[in-house]
Amino acid sequence: MKKYSLKIIYILLFSIFITACSPSGEQAEEGENIILQPENGNIINLAIDDADTLNPILTKSVSVIDAMQLVFEPLFYYDTALNPICALAESCIPSDDTFGYTVKIKDGVLWHDGTPLTAVDVLHTINLIRFNDTVYTSSLSCISSVSAIDNLTLSIRLNRPVPNFTALLSFPIVPNSRATEPGESYTPIGTGPFRYDNKITSDKIRLVVSENWAGTKPSVNEIHLNLLKNTTDIINAFNASEVDAITSTVMDLTTNAIRGEVYSSDYVSNNMSFIGFNTSSPLFMNTNTRKAISYLIDRQDIVTNEIFSRAEPAKIPVNPSAWYCPKMPDTKYDKDYISEMLALDGWAADENGRYIRSRQQYTEDAAEPVTVTEVLKADILVNDDNDERYRIATKTADRLNSFGIETTVTLVSFEDYKQRITDKSYSMFVGEIRLPGNMDCYSLLAASDNYFSYSSEAMNNMIFRLGSVKNTEEQAAAFSEYADLFLDEMPFIPLFFRKETVYFEKNISGITPPNLFTAYSSPEDWYIINNAAAEINIDEQNEKQ
Repeated sequence: MKKYSLKIIYILLFSIFITACSPSGEQAEEGENIILQPENGNIINLAIDDADTLNPILTKSVSVIDAMQLVFEPLFYYDTALNPICALAESCIPSDDTFGYTVKIKDGVLWHDGTPLTAVDVLHTINLIRFNDTVYTSSLSCISSVSAIDNLTLSIRLNRPVPNFTALLSFPIVPNSRATEPGESYTPIGTGPFRYDNKITSDKIRLVVSENWAGTKPSVNEIHLNLLKNTTDIINAFNASEVDAITSTVMDLTTNAIRGEVYSSDYVSNNMSFIGFNTSSPLFMNTNTRKAISYLIDRQDIVTNEIFSRAEPAKIPVNPSAWYCPKMPDTKYDKDYISEMLALDGWAADENGRYIRSRQQYTEDAAEPVTVTEVLKADILVNDDNDERYRIATKTADRLNSFGIETTVTLVSFEDYKQRITDKSYSMFVGEIRLPGNMDCYSLLAASDNYFSYSSEAMNNMIFRLGSVKNTEEQAAAFSEYADLFLDEMPFIPLFFRKETVYFEKNISGITPPNLFTAYSSPEDWYIINNAAAEINIDEQNEKQ
């Protein structure tokens, strides 16, 4: 019934802002049941900052990208379970070799200026992304070529099969004739439910309902984009009820209080925190040692006490919201089992409880190998400007030390942190990455220059298989096998996927739950309700969560 808007974001910190009008009312006569109407009628206010350009492809401003989702559309939307829903695309058919796709564009779609959408527009958008530095560029690095077959058909070839390819087609489509207009001179012309009208004042832009929009006509007549200087101004405007929606990507929930009487909606982002192993180190070369350490980590404790329940624990690098994410069995701390796992790699506890092992090693001075005693110990690398990572590393070190694995935490500057990971000058580290929307872990698990020096022919074949499935049944089976292989090899330890929250003013209704692609789900369904119904609305919306 509802459609969903869509986005993929490459950068790690993304800001999403939507706002609605604040209510005011009339005084009711005693005994009368007067419905109180919003003060500024049928208008919703949004906030954007750092408006370098309103071109949603070329902008560097996250809030501009979010706001322009009302004006532009992608090829595919996604729902909260990450199922693809056609937007501007009619279909996306894989080739027999799974290295290519044929994308059909919907016929009859009009730009806001009345000209028809064509495959050339989509082709130009893709090339604009591929050959410029945009937030979508890395997601399309798997594309080797693209061409327009006819007015409504594109052929896309890949340099390797990738899973969930349609999730990469989440970028806004811009018209060929205006795609490269620079800077502030760009006037957005899209295909979405709202079109650019004019600049009301120097710091406010008006969007109005598009006459060419083929979907359900929005109930909201206008959307005003308030141009603010920075995210601090947006937070202040939200708390002053001048901006009526905000997300946790803008407001740090650990340091800022949310004003009352608002509706909140959570979603699980693709920001995955993890503990990385240097698999080239003799200590972590063997899979059983890595698996044993993974069993020692209490993810739920980390999420509850260090992330304040603002995350979803994870054992595999797949967003828990995805319909194809296998359900992971609960595992309880079992000291005997963990010791057995370590024993498979030769580790045994000595009289002091430390885990040690003996192995034969050749030296330059000796013709025969000598016996070397190794102590299982680790140092967890953390950048010193991230208190959360330090707390995670400290909790992990305490857990490992209590079991007999000597563990320390090393704090370095962020530049040193990055360099040591690049140079593989670490044993373990706490990190975070935003996975692409299609959950492709090629760069983490199959690329030769991955963070962990990890190499596995079985995993390479599995990554290829994930991109080669032809239907949902095969996809579910492939991701289940992928999960089993990952847990068996444990190249790194996923900890959790962060939750993000969108806060809406209580007077906005018709809200569809957000997902990792967008907070602006089905804006054409939004409507403003009266004050008398607003209290009920909060309860009803929260019951849906």
